[in-house]
Amino acid sequence: MAYRMVEVFATNITNIKEAKAFEGFIMKRFPTYRVNFDLEDCDHILRIENQMEIDSSIVEEIAHAMNIHIKVLEDI
Repeated sequence: MAYRMVEVFATNITNIKEAKAFEGFIMKRFPTYRVNFDLEDCDHILRIENQMEIDSSIVEEIAHAMNIHIKVLEDI
């Protein structure tokens, strides 16, 4: 499966337990999304890939409901 759309977020998630919990909520709502984290990065990166457009606003709503701070990283 080829992934074409990518959205990158900065988060305040700092451990694998939080990352896996958040990933579970995202995957339940959007089963076609491919989700991964780079918790070693200073921005605690969340990267989401999908074949079609990614609904960043819903991802942000899920995060806020879980008291997770999240922000889309803009293209440079």
